Amino acid sequence: MARRVGNVLVNGVPLDPEKTYKVCMTSYLFEGGYGYSMFVGCTALLQDMAADNEALINYLKSLPDGALQERYGDPYGDGRIVAVGGEN
Repeated sequence: MARRVGNVLVNGVPLDPEKTYKVCMTSYLFEGGYGYSMFVGCTALLQDMAADNEALINYLKSLPDGALQERYGDPYGDGRIVAVGGEN
């Protein structure tokens, strides 16, 4: 079957269309924003739904002391996003 998106990796392994994956997204996307209509009406998927800001706050609180700084302390990132063309 032809797919719109290809070369998707999960932890370095190609996506398995027969496997079930957990996803996290904003309520805007879950409710169909930006054309993500595939999740609209999927109430079976809702688990521990929190407001977007609450989810972020809870995640940050769950991190051990210093983990955020260690992971994201470099203001220039880790090189995964690279500007091409034009000025930086």
